Amino acid sequence: MFTAFVRRVGLGIIAIGLALPAIAQDQGVTILEEIVVTASKRQSTLQETPIAVSVVSATDLKDSQIQDIKDLQFLVPSLRVTQLQSSGNTNFLIRGFGNGANNAGIEPSVGVFVDGVYRSRSASALADLPNLERVEVLRGPQSTLFGKNASAGVISVITAKPSLVETTGSASLTYGDYNQVIVKADINGPLSDTVGFSLSGSYNERDGYYDNLAGGAALGELNRYGVRGQLLFAPSDKLEVRIIADYDDFDEACCGVANLRNGPTGAAIQALGGNLIPNSPFAYQGYYDFTPVNQFQTDGLSVQFDYDFNDSVTLTSITALRNLDRFDNVDVDFTSAALLDPSTANLTDTEIKTLTQEFRLSGSTESTTWMLGAYFFDEEVDQRTGVLYGDQFRSYADILTGGVPGNSILNSIEALYGHAPGTFQGAGQGLIDVSTMDDTAISIFAQIDIDLGDRATLTLGANYTEDEKDVTFNSVGTDVFSNTDLNNDPTVFGVTLPTVFFGQAFTAATVPFAPPDGLPPTPENIAFVESVAPGTSAAIQAGVAAGISDLQALQFLAPNVNFPNSVENGNTKDDATTWTVRLAFDVNDTVNAYLSAGTGFKASSWNLSRDSRPFPSDQAAMHCLKTRPCMK
Repeated sequence: MFTAFVRRVGLGIIAIGLALPAIAQDQGVTILEEIVVTASKRQSTLQETPIAVSVVSATDLKDSQIQDIKDLQFLVPSLRVTQLQSSGNTNFLIRGFGNGANNAGIEPSVGVFVDGVYRSRSASALADLPNLERVEVLRGPQSTLFGKNASAGVISVITAKPSLVETTGSASLTYGDYNQVIVKADINGPLSDTVGFSLSGSYNERDGYYDNLAGGAALGELNRYGVRGQLLFAPSDKLEVRIIADYDDFDEACCGVANLRNGPTGAAIQALGGNLIPNSPFAYQGYYDFTPVNQFQTDGLSVQFDYDFNDSVTLTSITALRNLDRFDNVDVDFTSAALLDPSTANLTDTEIKTLTQEFRLSGSTESTTWMLGAYFFDEEVDQRTGVLYGDQFRSYADILTGGVPGNSILNSIEALYGHAPGTFQGAGQGLIDVSTMDDTAISIFAQIDIDLGDRATLTLGANYTEDEKDVTFNSVGTDVFSNTDLNNDPTVFGVTLPTVFFGQAFTAATVPFAPPDGLPPTPENIAFVESVAPGTSAAIQAGVAAGISDLQALQFLAPNVNFPNSVENGNTKDDATTWTVRLAFDVNDTVNAYLSAGTGFKASSWNLSRDSRPFPSDQAAMHCLKTRPCMK
């Protein structure tokens, strides 16, 4: 586990907001088009919103051929989107701040919201959304209104509401390179005077552009589709209800990897008949012994109520249920050698269920605009990961340890520890990890805008968030070699005991004292040799330590310490109060200047990967503190 509690203060620099998104000319008169945003969770114009926000309209999205959220980086300054070894491992960074998406226990620092509903993992935000109204990208800490996991910024996607006036629709077909076919369609219109609907769908398929020279499918392909339906009920001028359901499916072979350097293991790969593209960082081809699998499905249902008590007070409720199922299996040796089991080469099977509920009460007076709100978040994460050795891994290890397949130092080590030949790092051995996380969070927030007159507005906001996580991690290691302690401590409670390797080396070194077999490593024999040749034991131990150090590089699937345990109880509970202070001034009708400071909050995260430990020595130290056996 590691704790990431982020408080970031937006530097008090003056930002100039120029509301110049579109210009129309009518008889020589230049007219600025007004853009409406909801960045502050209330409807206002871009000119009236003193936040570092970029707004991309539906027209801009269409003209720029934006297919999904990750393409926004081409239109939005300071937004960067990276996709790593799988489709779901997509990272959003704003102003360079963000974190990885390949660990289900580590939540993002850039919050993504679609129609006010939080997408807790980036994989659930990659839908090809048709019929968009606009996308807003907020830069800097936004925890006051959006709670946890918005410490770097927010991406807010707003789709078009169903119409109660007329029926409209659209359809498009796009054909591109690599046989890409994109189909999008939507229909929108009234069912009655008070009920509207919309239905949209998309299909996006493209061949891969990264050739697998081992004969498998090309990587980098696209294969995704999605549907989205909405119902809008407006029985009166005071009440509006919006129900949204969506489903998206991704099944792709992603992504190709280039080798920056052909290291010392390249020759071993080729000796086994495998191959790779060496020293070619921009290669669009490689060797894979199986095609990677990247599959995930995401679906959700949300209900939003907006009720106007009068002309100045509105109650908003947004309830949402979301599911994300993700399955990845990647050939992480990136060669055509069968080093890993194709069924579990680098397996990740994740299921995430999320429930969110938000209440907001907003209103205004002659001199103020205010908002009170509460937010509830509940999430369950179930994950299974694993990596198992393939048919050629043992032969690969034999070569790396200076031997040939079937005859290396590993064979002699197996005999020392009483194992049959071929036991170490055999096919099917490895690690299988199962982890769970239950995450519950609540937030209470408030914000008020005070009109100071003379075009000046003071904004004050505060948010209290409490987040609690309960986590379990259970790892089963069947890698016999990684489970073997090659360097067991020769000193236990002050008594010196020889290790297996020390004993073997000692016997070989003492052949001159007791030919032809040498002396067994008993305490009496060790003392005798030291009396005759002082320093012999130290020299033997130094050589053994060097040899063990080389072998330990092959013990990279060492057993994890599961939690809860004596060091980690599997529970974290964090709370924080974040705030915003902002002074805005309308210089004129088109220029707004503001001075802003704010803080952000990111709760503790848990590492739900096979690198999650404490090390056994940490657990032993904690046991020592509790029972004090070291004092005896």
